[in-house]
Amino acid sequence: MRLSAPAAHYRVKALERDGVISGYGARLSAAAIGAGLSGIVAVEIDGSLATIVAALEDIREIEACWSTAGVSDILLRVRSRDALAMERLLVRIREIPGVVRTRSTILLATQFSREADPVPLLAGAGTDPAKT
Repeated sequence: MRLSAPAAHYRVKALERDGVISGYGARLSAAAIGAGLSGIVAVEIDGSLATIVAALEDIREIEACWSTAGVSDILLRVRSRDALAMERLLVRIREIPGVVRTRSTILLATQFSREADPVPLLAGAGTDPAKT
């Protein structure tokens, strides 16, 4: 596809305006900045989800928080400097009122990682899965 610079700029601005492009950013190497230990923490709660999430949001070592349907109520992606810092982080999470139980999985080597790409999902929209 050949586009002039002004045409490409116009299309990008339109995608930004329409919310298709939601932002730009740099990816930092966590290991290079001293935060090389990461994990997934499953959290079971007994209390207000909104209140507990608000408390979790204040903890900077928590990179992402998802509510779930399943045994756990919340899944967290966490990152710390080392095992001792991870242990301290887990204690802080457990001390939040309403947190009943946590289960942690330490992540080792990343086998692959990708950003969300909805285009392949959209390509199959409206097709009968039984025919594919």
